[in-house]
Amino acid sequence: MYKKPEIIFILVAIFIKIFLVNTLSVSFEYDWIYQMWHFIDVEYLKKDLLKSLYYFHYQPPVFNLFLGLILKQKVINPESLLYFAFNLMTIGMFGGMFFYYKARTKRKMIYVLFPVIFLFSPQTIIYENWPIYTWTSSFLILMGYFCLAKIKKKLMLKSLMFFSVMALLILSRSAFHPVFYIFFLLFFSLKYRTNFKEFIIGATIPSLIILSIMIKNKIEFGFAGVGSGLGFSLYKIVSKKDLDNRIQQSNGELDDIMKITPVKSISTYLRNEEAIYSEKHKRIGLLNEEFKSTRKKFGDEFSVNLGNIHYLDLAKRYQKGALYLIKNYPLEYIERVSKALIMFFKPSWDHGFGVENNRNTLAGYMDFFYLESLRLKVENLIYKVRKPWPLRDGIALSSYLITPFFYGLCLFLILLRFKNKSLNIFKLEEKYVFSLVTIVYLVSVSSLIELAENDRYRVMIDPMVFVTLISLLIFKLDKKSRVKQA
Repeated sequence: MYKKPEIIFILVAIFIKIFLVNTLSVSFEYDWIYQMWHFIDVEYLKKDLLKSLYYFHYQPPVFNLFLGLILKQKVINPESLLYFAFNLMTIGMFGGMFFYYKARTKRKMIYVLFPVIFLFSPQTIIYENWPIYTWTSSFLILMGYFCLAKIKKKLMLKSLMFFSVMALLILSRSAFHPVFYIFFLLFFSLKYRTNFKEFIIGATIPSLIILSIMIKNKIEFGFAGVGSGLGFSLYKIVSKKDLDNRIQQSNGELDDIMKITPVKSISTYLRNEEAIYSEKHKRIGLLNEEFKSTRKKFGDEFSVNLGNIHYLDLAKRYQKGALYLIKNYPLEYIERVSKALIMFFKPSWDHGFGVENNRNTLAGYMDFFYLESLRLKVENLIYKVRKPWPLRDGIALSSYLITPFFYGLCLFLILLRFKNKSLNIFKLEEKYVFSLVTIVYLVSVSSLIELAENDRYRVMIDPMVFVTLISLLIFKLDKKSRVKQA
């Protein structure tokens, strides 16, 4: 069991962290629950939660459910409860890292230092104070890793816990397509084919929940997925170079809608007589309203109601236009994908929106923690050059290289273990299979369909990659130590 000094250490570290965050005047960005397009209008979340979740086609339902339950309860101030929930996820990740490392090594420096680095990192402080689905996804992915690492013998329990966590992830963040989930279903099915009954009992309920959401979307909205916004993301990754001429030359295949940056209000795309609603849609405000109830406070841009039924067709039009540009101008697409890959690995605190306030607040702390200003000065003394987009002159070049280096090292060490297992993926530890597939999946998907939020996509897997890398390094260090002793 856990020892008293370990619990005291964890509590002291958490107390110091809370004191530091308050001293630095970091703010909890609560207003973003009103401004994010991906969230249902808070009035619907409070008053008509289940119906709203059913009809909100743009985003999977779990994060909106989580947000709605917090808003509906009357016991604790919703902002305070949401703040507590996000910080509790950080504490869970920190404690999980501490005991996971401690179970694998006697080196106190490792199982004390690295969880503390995670807890006090500027990235952790920034994203635990931005109440959107990025940090909840980080938590779920790391918990998925721990499920595979901790539960060794009880296959039914392991299957139930792992696939429940994965179902929550799939139904929280549309970046994780059901295909991601299906891969692990197939992997477990083949690996445990001799214990298939035990495995399938554990995986059935979470799998049926995902399937039911997909069937519901097919029946109600005509698509068999968990979210409908792919076309809006694809728009960002394609080149809009010489767009007017390309539209004219396309013989109607390339839609004029590509001239409009998504996502705008319905009236931007459709005249009043074109915005037709069925009798059913007219009875459901979420499907026919153009803006959220917070429009007066946050303006048109941050108050668009993406639950409006017409965004289904608009997203399809954007998707068709994007695919046309990818097919006919593949080299430009490849160039954009390469830039998206760079953006995937750029510093997470340099994200374009949502983190600006706390990023500025933590500027001095980030310089201390990352040595950002010092590295930039040294680089400029050695060789100063204007950096091309998406790199920025105000950020050290090494800041764009550190993360891909550690990701590359992590992948290399996993592949090395894979090679040691005679390239048999079923002999490779499940936690490393999960890490490998998750990294490859998210790097690929985010770079192929997104050119704006890639760095925030990466934050979702950073804690898992951090734990995986340290775990593999522990194995290497202890292996060398055992060889020397022998």
